Parts: sequence; structure tokens; C-alpha cells
Amino acid sequence: MKNYILIFILGGFFCINIAQAQDKSEGVISYDRTLDYYKLSSSLNFMSKEELDRLKMTYKEPYIEKYKLYFGKEQSLFTYDDDDNRATDSRYAWRQQEYAIYRNYATQTKQDLIETLGKTYIIEDSLRAIDWKIMNEVKTIAGYVCMKALAQDSLNKQNIVAWFTDAIPTTAGPERLCGLPGAILEVNINDGTLIIKAQKMVFKPVAEQLKVGKLKGKKINDKIYNDLIIKHIVNSEKAQRNPYWSIRY
Repeated sequence: MKNYILIFILGGFFCINIAQAQDKSEGVISYDRTLDYYKLSSSLNFMSKEELDRLKMTYKEPYIEKYKLYFGKEQSLFTYDDDDNRATDSRYAWRQQEYAIYRNYATQTKQDLIETLGKTYIIEDSLRAIDWKIMNEVKTIAGYVCMKALAQDSLNKQNIVAWFTDAIPTTAGPERLCGLPGAILEVNINDGTLIIKAQKMVFKPVAEQLKVGKLKGKKINDKIYNDLIIKHIVNSEKAQRNPYWSIRY
């Protein structure tokens, strides 16, 4: 019975959005990336009440950054919004770390430029499917009817809720997420600790933005990168330090 309900909802979902799907095969989606440092720190079992109270006073508001997702028929790039990338709290400012996430869906390959743990890495590997579970829930985001999907990131111990729309015919999404039958317009990680939400869309040719230029950094693959992150998290937790002061959440 549940399967019939899901099929019915999916059918309605696709019918609602199909009229919007034409002429939207390439463009730019602008996102707000909102990180709640206090909520993040509260999830660490070694943090004392005094430490959490100090963090609550320091980070009264979540930290917001602006990002853009450029997408075409076969490629995507997720990176900073160079036009407007400032924190909402003007007391805090620091140099942006290198972060550009390239995807080629035709060749099923990726090339991620990530600065972390004091070095810049170019992570080149094949795309691996995320084990998404599509749910029978819908909501509207930035004017588009979206459907809910769930996944788990075992590397960073994260529960992921994504909302995608088939009205924008790309499998791309923010951060290193992709693989759903439509653009991912919202991501909620660990019950609101991190929320990435689409604010607007502009549909236009983006071939120039999707050209991968010469990247500077140490070339590695997924396994080496994952081993680096796991080792850092394990060592930080043993030393009772927040690992996400040094790596991306």
C-alpha cells in the first residue's frame, strides 16, 4: 500500500513540475549556507557546560555564506558566490579557503578543489552513487515543488535531508551532493546544524563558468582524502577538540 501511495505522490509531483522543466537545462542557483556553530558544538559529548555557554554568547547568530551552483546538461560547479560572500555578523572575517566542486555527469567523474588541514587538495575520482531514499513528502522552495530524500554520510557522521525538484533537470546539488532526479534546492544536515537553501535561480548559458582551468594543489583520490578526514576527526575527539574548527562541516 505504501508503494502505491509513493507512486501516486511521485506522479503528482512530476506532473506539477513538468510544465516548468522546459528551457531550464543550464543556469545558476544561488544558495545561503547557514552553519550553527553552537548547535554543532553541542553535539560533541566532551564539551562542558561552561564551554557551551561561552560559545552561545560568542555565536549568537548562525554564520551565513553565499554560494552558487552552475549547472549544464552534463556538468556542474559548486563554489563561492564572488559577488556577495560576507558573513551576516560583521565582527568575524577570515580568508576564504579554496573550495570548488566540479562534476562531469557524462564521464561520471569529479574534480574537487578543497583546502583543508593546512593544504590544498585536488580530489580526482569517479562519481560514486549516494544511497538516497526518496520519501513521500513535498514542500515548496523558491517557488518550486520539491520532494524529500534522505541519506547518511558515514565519513562525517551526518544525517542528510535533501529536497529536490525535477523542474530543474539536473542531478546536481550543493556541496559534494548529487544523484537525485532533479536539482537539490535544500540540504539540512544533522537537524539544522547546517542548512543550505536555494534563494534564486537564473537560467542562462554557463559553459564558460563550467570550464575547468588549471588547478593548483596536491592530487589525491577519495580514499586518501577520506582517510585524512577520518584520522583528523578521531585524533581531535581523543584530544577533546572540535574537529570542525579545522575541516569543513
